[in-house]
Order: sequence, then C-alpha cells, then structure tokens
Amino acid sequence: MTTKPSSRAVADLAAYNNGKLYGVWNNAADDLDAIREQVNQILAASPESFAEEYAIHDHEGFGGFILSKYAGLETTHEIACFIEKYPDFGSEC
Repeated sequence: MTTKPSSRAVADLAAYNNGKLYGVWNNAADDLDAIREQVNQILAASPESFAEEYAIHDHEGFGGFILSKYAGLETTHEIACFIEKYPDFGSEC
C-alpha cells in the first residue's frame, strides 16, 4: 500500500474490538470536512452495526512526531498542515 505524506490509518473501533481490521488511510492535510465525511462513511459502512468511534492506528510522514491513537482529526490535520508548510522544521533534531 502506498501512503501519502502525513497520512494516517483511521480505524473503526467497533470492528477492531471485534477482531476485524476495518478502516482507511487518508492524507491528514486534506480538507478537514472531506476527512470527516470519509470517517463518517467508514463508520456507516462498518461490519458492526454499532460503530460510532474511530482511532488512528498507524501514521506515516509526520517526521518524529508521535500521534496518539486517540488524537482527533482536527489535531492531526493541524500537525499535517504545519509539516506540509514547513517541511524542514525540526529535520535537524
């Protein structure tokens, strides 16, 4: 699977808690409303009928920044946009 810069795997927690891996990789710097809609679509199409929550189970392209799996879409979006705008910031650390 090829991922984009500052991408993250958003997983359906109801599916995950029932032994199923269900989610999608997305570019965290994309339009925030589009990302929210994508997550809502994932939850609506979940293999579990009670899907309401998501978690970030993996990420790439955030440099040395470690994202919490419970980081919100807004937080990861802001970090990804900052990294896109200032790609060399912190590269010497």
